[in-house]
Amino acid sequence: MVDFKNYDKWNKWYRLEGEAKDDSIVKAYGESGPNLDLKITKMGENTLCWTDVSWFTHFGLGGWRCRTVEANADGSGVKFTNHFEYTGPLRFMLKLGTREALLEGMTLENQNLKAFVEK
Repeated sequence: MVDFKNYDKWNKWYRLEGEAKDDSIVKAYGESGPNLDLKITKMGENTLCWTDVSWFTHFGLGGWRCRTVEANADGSGVKFTNHFEYTGPLRFMLKLGTREALLEGMTLENQNLKAFVEK
């Protein structure tokens, strides 16, 4: 998740540029989506969280995402969590128009990451 140079090898929607460290601003370039500025809010060996700091956040629209990987207690594998929340006072408008596509995209993203790691 934090190998930004190879991020687009499993995530076909965005290419990332920037440093993978707390408080850095990362540029996300999308083929079909908007280009985004993302601020890393928490990063560790098993965690990557960021929040939108793109131009549209000044108009009450945005979101944050947090991904975590945790080993199962019984050693049977890992649990991956990919969580997104809309933010800002106009988040309900953004959610109405994009929620379904966002969920589909996140599902594909999760499947692609799993296939990439298992390969």
